[in-house]
Amino acid sequence: MPRVNRLRRAREHRNLTHAQELELLIGPSGKSAFLDEATRRQAWIEHKAELMALLPPDGRGWGWVRYEASGSVASKGGRITTALRRIDGAKAAELAARRAARRVGARR
Repeated sequence: MPRVNRLRRAREHRNLTHAQELELLIGPSGKSAFLDEATRRQAWIEHKAELMALLPPDGRGWGWVRYEASGSVASKGGRITTALRRIDGAKAAELAARRAARRVGARR
């Protein structure tokens, strides 16, 4: 019986936050979205297939470079890193605009 419970727990899908996904795809920027390095490594191992599916066929995420390719990565990243940062920047700008609109609406 206990084995079944362990297998069931192993199959439970633990979702990553948006910040955690981005950190595993493009690398940490500032404060980490994970508690520690071991937690980040475990998240990469558990979600590698999902994260790799978000990238183009010839792309590799930061987690892949860090944990599977002996950590050799260029400091600025490649075209995929640049594209992901651009997408993240657009989302951040969109969220900031929404917050500003809410503040203006709240003042009226």
